Order: sequence, then structure tokens, then C-alpha cells
Amino acid sequence: ILAAAAKAAAPTRPARHATTTDEPEGIDLWPYFSSSAYPGGADGFYAVLSAVFAELEAEEAGISASVLSPGDAMRPTAPPRPRPAFGGADACWAAVETFYTCWEGFETARTGAWAERYLPQQVAKAANQKQRAAMDKENGQLRAECRRRRNECVRALVAYAKKRDPRVKAAL
Repeated sequence: ILAAAAKAAAPTRPARHATTTDEPEGIDLWPYFSSSAYPGGADGFYAVLSAVFAELEAEEAGISASVLSPGDAMRPTAPPRPRPAFGGADACWAAVETFYTCWEGFETARTGAWAERYLPQQVAKAANQKQRAAMDKENGQLRAECRRRRNECVRALVAYAKKRDPRVKAAL
């Protein structure tokens, strides 16, 4: 069903949302899964991760609810509540525990719209309703996969940090 529409719809996906907060990658988290990213021992650990989580929070907060694509109409449109900061070596255990509890349940505000295979114009020009529904379904699955990958990456970084956090080791 979709083969004819895919052949007719050959143009590449333009940047629909030209904001820096809705780019496909966002902040690259993979370098922070290495001990070499934290120079200076525990002080470097706190300084680097505080900056990373602050940047990640700012990136997520900057994603506008008005950027939702049609398949995301059921997603909440209220801006997310600010997440707690990572803190430093002197943070109390309650603040550390609150940070990890909140970030372990991270859900991105990104829409994943850049991953859509079919542009809205292509969906509108589909031959029939069945074809449009199939195109919308595929776009929705691609968006969901992008959100899932981002959520898993952030949660993995949180687990990595928690495993190495001297504050957590001291409390346990």
C-alpha cells in the first residue's frame, strides 16, 4: 500500500522544527559514560554531571508544547515541572535521593518529529484513508522509538552516575 506513496514522496525530510531544542540528537550523553570525562576526582564528577544535567534540563524545558505533531495530540501539553539539580559533594542525602528518584523516571518532552518517514504533505496526498492511516501509524512508531531511545540513554546515564556517586556509596 505504501510503496506507491513512498516512491512518489522521494524528497528528504526538511527541518520542520528549526529550534535547537528539537534537534534529533540534543546533548550527546555518550562521552559521560567514561571515567575520563570527570577530571579532578570527585570534584570533577560533581562539576561535570551538574553541568550535564543542568543542560539536559534546560534543553527539555525549552521544547515547546506547540511543536507537537498530529500523532502526539494525546501527549500532555503542560510544561514539565523542573527536575532537581545534581548538587555537589555537600548535598544532603534527601536532595541526592530526590534527584535520583526524579531522573530515574525521566521522560523526554521531545516529539521525535524529525524521525517521521512521511511529511504531512505526503500523508495528505495519500491515495486513500487506509494509506493515510498506515503512513500515520508508521510515523507514530518512528517518533515513539526516538523518544524511547532518548529516555533509555538518559536513564542509563543516571544509573551510571548513581553507581559511581560517592554520596550514594556513603549513604548505603
